[in-house]
Formats: sequence, C-alpha cells, structure tokens
Amino acid sequence: MEAIVGMGHFCDTHGPSVILCTHPADGPLLKGAPVATPACDGCRSIDDRTVLVSEGSDRCFVTTRSSMDEHVARLLKDVVLRSLSIEVVSEDAESSGSMYFGDDSRGHVISHVFSLKDSNARGFTRRYCLVVLGKNPISLLSHYDFIEENLRKTGEYLRRKSEQSKAPLKPTAALAQLVDEPHVFAQLHMRFVFLLAAQIYHLEPPRAPDI
Repeated sequence: MEAIVGMGHFCDTHGPSVILCTHPADGPLLKGAPVATPACDGCRSIDDRTVLVSEGSDRCFVTTRSSMDEHVARLLKDVVLRSLSIEVVSEDAESSGSMYFGDDSRGHVISHVFSLKDSNARGFTRRYCLVVLGKNPISLLSHYDFIEENLRKTGEYLRRKSEQSKAPLKPTAALAQLVDEPHVFAQLHMRFVFLLAAQIYHLEPPRAPDI
C-alpha cells in the first residue's frame, strides 16, 4: 500500500461508510471488482461496476466506490469510522477540521472532517471525511501541509456547493444531490489523482489547481 485517498460519510442507516476510493495501479488497469458493501441512496456515489481511470506515462490511478482489495477496504472502513466517530476535531462550531492518527498495523492517516447541509439528516447536517492513508508516517507528515490544504479546500468547495444548492432533496440524498452537481465524483477523482500524482511520498509537490 503506497498511498490511498478516500472519502466517507456518516449514514443514518449504516453508520460510517466509505463512498469513494482512489489509488495508484501498475499497468493500464487494475483487474478485479470493488469489494461489495451495504449501501442506501445516501451512501451511493459511482456505480459499483464503474471504474474511473486516469492514465499516466508509467501508471494509472483508479477510483471506485470501495477498494478492490479486501484488506485495504477494511483499513479504509476503520479510517472512516475513526474519523467520524472516535477521533475529535473542534476547530469551529461545525466540527470541521483536520487531524493525523494511525499506527504501523493499520496505516497512518491525515483526515479532514466537515459537514454539509442536509435537511433530512439528524441535526440537519451530514458529516463527511476526506482521508489520505499511507504506510510511512515520516513521508506522510513531511507533506502534511500540502495534503491538509488540498483536503480542506476540497471540503470547502463541497460546503459552498451545498450552501448554494436550491434543489429539493430526497429523504436520503446522495452527495451529488446535496451539492447539486451530477459530476461531483468525477471532480473528486481528478482532485484525488492530483494528490497521488504529486508523489507525496517522494517529491515536494506543486501548487494545487483550483476546482
């Protein structure tokens, strides 16, 4: 496991759930299928059979709803659980903020937690987290500022879209409905690929593009 970028939310039905996962893959495509996980309308992102791929000169980056590796899928589930239910951030009244946690057995994590407006959720908000999971804490923390800035800006973008949305919501609305953006998961794929393609374990990364 080199580095993985993921997204999760707190579902009123299923609790903390992974809804998106991006990781590098050697070769043109990573063979296999995403690990099946329970999902309601609120948990849905891209279809279970859909794979978003960005190819580079020597490797590609793959985004699926859940990881294609069962071990990684369990690690990400644990990361989302800890981000949304165990670890605590309190940088503002809406409980958004960033944190680092981890260990050598379950991986090391930089996580950004934030909330989006959802009139049908408990407390009228839905909690989300954006996470980078890696195995090397020194490399991860040496790029903490860059990673945290990108996760935070992505969360701020989604929050602005949610606050500007006038679209009526279903009783259990997915992220695309909350931010009124049908292509939001393609946008997140590109943002996650940027993080991984910046070689956060090897090089000083460039400035992030605006979205």
